[in-house]
Formats: sequence, C-alpha cells, structure tokens
Amino acid sequence: MHPRPKNAPNDPKNSVFDRFLFNKRRKFPETRFYTDPPAHIGKICRVSRVPKPAVPLKRCACTTGAFKLFMADVGLMSAMAGLDVRTLLKGDALFTGFRGALTEQFVCQELQLINDIEIAYWANENPARAEIGFIVQAGKRIIPIEVKSTTNLKAKSFSVYREKFRPALEIRTSQTDYKQTNNLLDIPLYAIGGIGETIFR
Repeated sequence: MHPRPKNAPNDPKNSVFDRFLFNKRRKFPETRFYTDPPAHIGKICRVSRVPKPAVPLKRCACTTGAFKLFMADVGLMSAMAGLDVRTLLKGDALFTGFRGALTEQFVCQELQLINDIEIAYWANENPARAEIGFIVQAGKRIIPIEVKSTTNLKAKSFSVYREKFRPALEIRTSQTDYKQTNNLLDIPLYAIGGIGETIFR
C-alpha cells in the first residue's frame, strides 16, 4: 500500500477507503495515490459513470471523473465491512441497507468474467436522481443492467433510462425467475454470469 502523505489532514473521514468510494479530491501532494485506485493489485475493480451510453463506452466513462469501486469478490467485501457470517446467512433487519451493495458486488464480479465487454454505470442528477447499476458494451450494443436484491422489481431509474435512451435490450437481475417482457429480460441473480450469449446475440 502507498504510504500516507505526511502532510495529509488528520481527519478520520480522510481515510483511503473514504477517498476511493466518493472520489474526493484532496489538496495535498501525492493525492493521486488515493483518488486513482490501485487496480493492479487485483483486489479492486473501478466502474466509471457515463453521462450518456455510447460506443465506445470506455471513452464516455472518461468524461465524468466519478466512479464506484468493487472488491474482487463478495467474501472480501464482507470481511472488509466486518459483516458477520450469521447476518449474511440468516438475514437481519439492520442488514437491508447493505444487501443492495452486496448484490451489486456479486453482479460486478460475475460480469468481469465475461470476455470482451466494457463495464460502467449510468446516473442522472437532473431533473430527478436516477441510477442504473451497470451499463455494458458488447460489440456495438450498449445494454443497461438493473440489479435488485429482492423480488421487488419496481425500478423508477429504469423508466427514466428507457425514456431517455430507448435501449433495444434491457436486463434486470433479481431473485425472480426468467421472464421476458418486450425488450426487458429478467434473469435470476444466480444466472447473471451466463448472459454472454444473450448480450452478444
């Protein structure tokens, strides 16, 4: 790990994890060590935000400077977050807020195993906040992937994205079964790693 700069503010909120997560820019030398996550160590995956889905997706992702970070796998993320395995297996009322993040982590690590795709995410600030968990480029296709941790499939963000960009294919992954409604394809979470053939079709 890079050493903490000697002149860094002595602030508990100024942690490496805090700066990774929120992409905060600090006014002291060597801040690049923290705002540019060390993906080369193989433990972190950086997923950048795109303002508008277009080919090439990687180029679009370079324009915002915003990103989300994911660990190499769910187990590592859970350990770093101090999540008790009993809470993970049995569930807890206090666990609901973290369940969504854990589900996105799982989907991200599954998507990374698919060859020849680019991964980003989309978010809209105005006029209303909306976010799509993942946007993938497969060849010339840009496909939004909405992630749901439960069987509640209400997705206002998907409606906003659909109205703005009219995607030919939309994927939603959750605890529900396979189902296709027009161009919306529902895929169970356990099968999300097998969407390669679908998105390259």
